[in-house]
Amino acid sequence: WLKLLDSLGRLKQEFQSVEAKLADSSGQEAKIVAELSAKLEELQRLEITIANNEENSKKLTQIATQKITWDTMLEAYKAREKRQDRLEADKVKIEEEQRTAEMLREAAESSYRIYLNAERQYDAAKLFHAGQKLQEGDPCPVCGARNHPQLAVAPEETVNEEDVTSAKKTWEIQQKQSSDASGVVAALRRNWEEAKLALAEIMAEEYIPK
Repeated sequence: WLKLLDSLGRLKQEFQSVEAKLADSSGQEAKIVAELSAKLEELQRLEITIANNEENSKKLTQIATQKITWDTMLEAYKAREKRQDRLEADKVKIEEEQRTAEMLREAAESSYRIYLNAERQYDAAKLFHAGQKLQEGDPCPVCGARNHPQLAVAPEETVNEEDVTSAKKTWEIQQKQSSDASGVVAALRRNWEEAKLALAEIMAEEYIPK
């Protein structure tokens, strides 16, 4: 490209030199005109070559600009696809954690029922043993009555205080596990919603077809 410009400058100088010769000549006009015509043709050919190269240069610039545009769009699509894949993976994880949280909730409810039953059985056992010691005319430790037409019966299960304490502890542990799992699900779902909203905003800003 620079060589073409140098050649163009050289030809223009030669053209001007021939013009000067023509102005100062006497009787050699034909020879000088022929030389001038040859230089002019060479100059025109060179100008055409340069013009073509300028056009090619413009086209290359346009292609380069278009390539940058498409590269940018491609990267945007890749980023969008990656975000969508992450959203799908996070959604699957949320569903898995939701199932885990549900199982822990059911386990906590079951252990709570076991604890309540153990507590009732233990209270019934205490009433039964207290009733066994009552004599007619003694005040009932529960209601204060001195007549005892129907004493407490023996509970279906033999439960002691340690059983009640153990059942309560199991329920409290499982209740905490259920609460923690629910918190994890809520946090994951909140992050998922925020990521989904962020992706929608990016797509809107970049005018990428949804």
